[in-house]
This record gives sequence, structure tokens and C-alpha cells, in this order.
Amino acid sequence: MSIKRLYKFPTEPSIVGFIFFAGILGIFTSGRPDPLGILIVLLINFHIIFTIDSIYHPEKLLSIPSLYALASNSLIALYLALQEYEILYSLIPTALLITITIILRKLYGKTDMLTTSTGSIALTSLVLPSAAIAGEITSDTFNIWIIYSLYILASVLYVESKIGRIDTWIPAIFSFAIIPIYYILNQYYLILLADTLAKTLSHHIQKNYTPLKEITKLGVAETKRLFIFIIGSLLITFLL
Repeated sequence: MSIKRLYKFPTEPSIVGFIFFAGILGIFTSGRPDPLGILIVLLINFHIIFTIDSIYHPEKLLSIPSLYALASNSLIALYLALQEYEILYSLIPTALLITITIILRKLYGKTDMLTTSTGSIALTSLVLPSAAIAGEITSDTFNIWIIYSLYILASVLYVESKIGRIDTWIPAIFSFAIIPIYYILNQYYLILLADTLAKTLSHHIQKNYTPLKEITKLGVAETKRLFIFIIGSLLITFLL
């Protein structure tokens, strides 16, 4: 068995950003993170990044890469959960969401909007165990997790509408619907929604669709936006 079959770069590059930034947000909001905890978070995220395809997009449900990915990640999670109750509780949302994603994939296919959205939110929930492993889960961890998950969901809906899989009004309405949540958590978080509102409204009005063959370029553009969001969310959380 070649190691290349067990560890491979995700077919969807945006997944790398979802996982990596979840770890970064978890670390920065974990109070006083422990250096060893930070290293463990980064190593685990690295492992997840290179095995997630075998879970979300397996060659076969019972293929060796798929079984290895499920078993290795489950064993890592189990070992860490047995070390501390907070880590155990923090892993529950991720485990449930990944399980639901796998079920939805079997029922509706991997490109279905519900499957894609749930799978993306499962990855953003890694903020919680990342914080628990690096230090502890704080109120900032929960706030960041919520706005990060909602932002990613808005981004996923936007991409789906850009390639014509869903109507353009869906991401526009969703972006406006999450305004109160951002405001309640921190009124300055609304600054982070400016770009999301602008791009979804612009697309709804202009109907400027992106050909499916150019979806990689679209993903790169969204990853750049996500990087700006991450920096902005951390600055607002700790300075405002």
C-alpha cells in the first residue's frame, strides 16, 4: 500500500483553509495556550488535511484509504478525549456533523448543497477541540466559532450560486439573516460582513456566473477573502 493513497492533498483546496484556520482560531482564543498543545493541534490538523479526502470523497466506502482515514482520526480523537473531559465534549459537534455529512453524501451525493454545507460546518467546528487541546475553550472561542461557521456557510452558498447550482437570492438572504447574530456577539463583527453582503448582492443583481471549469479560481479568491476575515475577526475579538 503506497503512502500516497493514504495521504493526499484534498481535491478541494478550500478545505485546507477551512481546517487550518479552524486550528489557528482555536489556538488564539484558548486563553493561554500551551506550546505542546499548539504543536499537537498543528500536527493533528496536518493529518486531517491529508486524510479528509478519503472520508469525504472515498474511492469506495470500505477502501483501505477510507478505513485508514476513519480509524486513524477516530483513534487520535479517542486518545485525546480520554485525557480531558473538555476535549471529549469539544469533539462531539465535529463527530456528529461528519457523521451526518457521510450519510447525506450517500443519500444525495457529494455535490448536493446540503452535503457541502454540512461538511464545511463540520470542519469549522474544529475550532472547539483545537482550543481545548491548545489551552481551554473560552467565550471568545464560542464567538469565533459561530461567526466563522456562518461566514463559511455564506461563502459556500455564494460559490454554489456562482456556478448556478442554487438561486442567487439564497446567499444574499442568508448574508442579511446573520447580521443580528454578528451584532449580538460584537457589533464590530459587522465590519466582517461588508464584503459578503457586497458580493452576494452584486451577484444577485448582475447574475455574473462562473463556468464550472473555473471553480478553482473562484475557490482561490474565496480563500483570500477568508484570510482577511480571519485576521479581522481576531483583531476585533481582542482589540474591540
